[in-house]
Amino acid sequence: MILQRDEERRKIITEKRSKMEQEQRDKEDEERRHLETHKRAREEEHRRRERLIEKREKLKQEDEESRAAEKDAERQARARRIIESQRLVDYLFKSIQIKEDRRIKIEEAKLKESLRKVEQLEEDQKKEEMLRATLLKQRELRIRERLKEKMSSAPSNSRSPGPSSSFFEDSPYRPRSRSGSRSTTPSSKRSESKSSSASTFERVREKFTDKKRSGKGKERVKNKKHKKKKHRKHRSRSGSSSRKMSFELARRLREASDRAVILTILAEIRQTCKIEKNPSEYSAAIEAILQNEDKIGKFLTGSEITSNISPLPLNCTVSCILSMITAISSTFSSKPTQIGLDWLEQIFKNRLSDIVRDTVDVDPENENLLASFDDLVNVLVSMPDRLHNLQKARISVSIPKLLEIFEDSLKSGMIQCFSKARRTLDLENSRVNLAILQKLVAKGRHLKIQSSIFLQVCLKFLLDQNESDQIWSRISQRIFTDESIGSRMYEALATDVFLYAKGSNDLIRCFGFHILSSGVLRLVAARRLLFHRISPDSIIHSIAEYIGICGDLELYSNTFKDLLRVWASSSFIKRATPDEQKYRTKCCLIFGSKVNKFGLSQLWSEFFNILLPGVTERLNNGDIVTRQSGMFLGEMANSWWEETKEKLEEKENSLKFEFQEDEWYREMKSCIAEPTERPDLAVGDEHLEHRESQEHHLQAVQNNSVNLQKVGLEDLDSDDEFPQYEISEEERNVQTLKPDEIPEKKADSPVYLTDAMEQLNEKEKYEIFEAALFSLESLIRRKALGFEHLAENLAKKLALLENRFNTEKFEEVRLNAIIACLVMKPTVALSLEILLYSNDLAMCHRYLILTAFVQASKELNGELKSGVQINAQKIEEIAQEAVKTLKQERPTNQRANNFASVAQYFFYPLLETQPGQHLDFYGADAQFLSRILLTASEILQTARFSPSIVKMSSHLSQKIALLRFHEDHCVRLSVMLCYTAICTVLSKEVFISVFGTLCESWLEWLRTVAESAETSQSEKGLAVQLITLIVEKIRNI
Repeated sequence: MILQRDEERRKIITEKRSKMEQEQRDKEDEERRHLETHKRAREEEHRRRERLIEKREKLKQEDEESRAAEKDAERQARARRIIESQRLVDYLFKSIQIKEDRRIKIEEAKLKESLRKVEQLEEDQKKEEMLRATLLKQRELRIRERLKEKMSSAPSNSRSPGPSSSFFEDSPYRPRSRSGSRSTTPSSKRSESKSSSASTFERVREKFTDKKRSGKGKERVKNKKHKKKKHRKHRSRSGSSSRKMSFELARRLREASDRAVILTILAEIRQTCKIEKNPSEYSAAIEAILQNEDKIGKFLTGSEITSNISPLPLNCTVSCILSMITAISSTFSSKPTQIGLDWLEQIFKNRLSDIVRDTVDVDPENENLLASFDDLVNVLVSMPDRLHNLQKARISVSIPKLLEIFEDSLKSGMIQCFSKARRTLDLENSRVNLAILQKLVAKGRHLKIQSSIFLQVCLKFLLDQNESDQIWSRISQRIFTDESIGSRMYEALATDVFLYAKGSNDLIRCFGFHILSSGVLRLVAARRLLFHRISPDSIIHSIAEYIGICGDLELYSNTFKDLLRVWASSSFIKRATPDEQKYRTKCCLIFGSKVNKFGLSQLWSEFFNILLPGVTERLNNGDIVTRQSGMFLGEMANSWWEETKEKLEEKENSLKFEFQEDEWYREMKSCIAEPTERPDLAVGDEHLEHRESQEHHLQAVQNNSVNLQKVGLEDLDSDDEFPQYEISEEERNVQTLKPDEIPEKKADSPVYLTDAMEQLNEKEKYEIFEAALFSLESLIRRKALGFEHLAENLAKKLALLENRFNTEKFEEVRLNAIIACLVMKPTVALSLEILLYSNDLAMCHRYLILTAFVQASKELNGELKSGVQINAQKIEEIAQEAVKTLKQERPTNQRANNFASVAQYFFYPLLETQPGQHLDFYGADAQFLSRILLTASEILQTARFSPSIVKMSSHLSQKIALLRFHEDHCVRLSVMLCYTAICTVLSKEVFISVFGTLCESWLEWLRTVAESAETSQSEKGLAVQLITLIVEKIRNI
């Protein structure tokens, strides 16, 4: 019987084994068929992509031809407009000259008449007075004639080519430049303003500026209604007249030298400030008062200043207040004025809360007022820092008291604004404008308000309202879900709201279901707070609850899967720090504990397949924390899974482990439990903890003092109970600093790229910023964790990085870091070239990117190595040692050219990208075009061993063919250097076969350049050298 059972058992085992082998073979066949299907699909996709690329090239060529035709037509139209405007200017000047001559004749006739009357007078005193007045008038006429001669001779020396610019150089009323400054000197303004010809110049200037503005307005609002166009024209005309009045008052105040005149001007300014108009139209008069404070104090008494200037903020309009705050804050960088600080104190006490409250009534179509409120928000956000910088200045205003008034007014204004919006929305067909308040909350979220910050105060007020009131919910979600402030600013605001909210209920009231449609909010909730920082357990619970309730369940499952993948990856287990290991374990436990709650129990098999390799690898790890994490998460996940299954035979396969009862085990068990409600954050957690610690310390000190009173004096004389110790050398040798010297602070270098990128945003502690900046290059060159995913964003961030703390060698370190990004991942060049032609990039950043391209291409080619310093003494020692051990061997070339395979990423997009309308390559940006061509020529020379060098050379020659006759000589020089590079990188045979037919046109153009009298010596010399090089190439044809 036993043998028979053994035989049956063997048969069963062999049958099972054969079945398993058959299933394995079927599985392999299925995978093979799947791979073949995927390969065919990929080949079909590749063919389709090639067809699309060919179609795109054809469309691009047609687009370039049409753009070239449009540019030619535009250039011709511009030339015709220039001729017409020049004729108009000549006619205007002739008419002005005729009127001026007529006025001079009349003045001379009046002088002669007055001299004749003086001669007929008999009294000596009257005769002397009349004669003095006549001589003064004659002297004034002569001074005007001299000034006129100087102004007429100035344009002949430096006259710009355009007619409009030459006209406004002669005019004393030149239009304002982009920076808002005037280019004429004050003396020319004063002299010309006194003459009667100034009105004629003013009318001409208004005609020209109105034409320009109306033309630009038509281009900007082409598709808008005719009524809106007409309103904008009318507003620009009225704005120009009121702005002219403000400049006239400012000019009169600067030139005034009499007490009565100053009082009259101040009265006119007070009347002007009571009229509602564009805030920018008050700036000239207010700045004139602030700049002439010494003159006003010299001519007026204290009571007159108090009655005429000090109450100005109490009686003026809101627009004037906006302009006043901006003008006062601009004086802080140079010299703070007492009048400005007095105005600020009155504004903060009486007007700031009303201004913030009334922002809900601002018309969203009033662009000028909205722009002024944007400037006001920026000024208010920086106001505490500006006032703190004035503490060392000699002023009579108390800065801490002024800051306290500012904080109270801002807080009360915010509360009144929310309350007014709530009352307004109760009415039917009512609308409120919360855009300005949202910008104030977003930009000033870290402003200190008493013992808290502005965002915490705002959250506390909104969340303390009735939860069932739908209008308050709409207001809260309008503040925290509007992304019109920009993705960066909204991301920072959402991150702070997640950190300061007390639970998931607060998050639901702030964001609602906005996470379903907002990519930025999903990024913050599911990526930034979970993967890029270590957050407390309560915040992780709030995020999980909010995603599960208001978000898509697919988002919750994908987030949990990503957490499990990171937790289970072998690289994370080996390289992550203990704090990160614990944090990822807590995230997985918290999200896993809520899977059954949100109805995702059917996905436990997928979750467990991702989790199980991590548990297995952690069990083999020697670290007790890592091993405990794997056992606990595996057992808990299995128990949560078993809650949804039927308790049958599957219960035998459940995971059970024995744990060590330590602190980490208790911490893991506690994080699964539902968190208690966090304390109110409106007063700040750190302040509560600090206050409690102070109270405990005070109680301990009091207890010790009571105990000491009970001790006898004889017990206090003995020193036996005190341990003996020695002071270290570091404590003895205290470093003494000079009075102006600042102690150097150091911070630990970041280990991960994500931490380094986050530390680059530091705005207060320079040591953290510098530690991140100086460690970036080493992290990039060793390809730290996450470099492949962060390389493009890191390169863009470095290109736009600002030197906030005046760091030494900042430009050099930043350039080396960008070069390291390009070397370690050359595809980053594509994103940098897109950034190169963007419309909001400064020209210095564009030149930085081009320099990085050249240096990175040379390093990839092996011509230079970043970070290597040449030591002459070390080279001499190595050379002497090499002479002693000299061997006759063939030299080996160990330098690898890694640039040949990646040259296409640097070269083609640099020339293919269209600059757009913000870059004028035929005008002001011609130097930038020259630098682009120089960079392309250097990249071409570096890629001389690339297989596609012939294609690159022909592509470059096509791009520069139209630029040979450019007006700027720098562009022409760059074109010659490009031709030189083409001749250098190609061999003689290849050059003749590719460019043999084009050499004749090249030589003809170069001879024209060399023989022309208008070209510079550098162009002629380079043209002769290039002719010699081309003739050497084609000598045997």
